[in-house]
Amino acid sequence: MNILLRNQEFCTTVVVLVYGWRNRVGLIVPSSNTTMESEFWELVPEGVTTHTSRIQLVEVTPKALRDMARESLKAAEDLATAEVDIIVYGCTTGLYWRVLSGSRS
Repeated sequence: MNILLRNQEFCTTVVVLVYGWRNRVGLIVPSSNTTMESEFWELVPEGVTTHTSRIQLVEVTPKALRDMARESLKAAEDLATAEVDIIVYGCTTGLYWRVLSGSRS
């Protein structure tokens, strides 16, 4: 959305760009992920912005995924300061591992 401000007295026009005027999406991804942010930017409609928080994940192991799950609350709190409307946890490996391990939390 562009907002045009005109001042007739000085004959000036200022264009103000308002990003995220429709919605803001918070995205939590592993630090090693190189695709999800780009995909979100391609898919979001006009007026929607994506704001990303990364959590350290170098090697996919049960311990690393547990550590990442513990850090996800901090990542969500960080994204909340950007006043996002929704938060997406973009780690399918982590979610898949939780299902296989029988975790319900």
